[in-house]
Amino acid sequence: PENWLKFTISDTGIGIENEDKENIFKKFYRANNAQVQDPVGSGLGLFTAKKIIEKHNGKIWFEHANGGGTTFFVSLPIV
Repeated sequence: PENWLKFTISDTGIGIENEDKENIFKKFYRANNAQVQDPVGSGLGLFTAKKIIEKHNGKIWFEHANGGGTTFFVSLPIV
């Protein structure tokens, strides 16, 4: 499709460490800093978001800022 809906979601949270970048969308994965911050969690949120977005032929990716904060980018085709 030629037309895409693109949006971003940013936070100022704990961020994503470099060693966690390749695993962040994996099922049940929780980064060490996330586990320390809040021991309760399933590791399914980003996994589920990615699966839903991909089922709609979209893409999700992120950039993190040194010292904390993350921006997620989502693009979905307009059909």
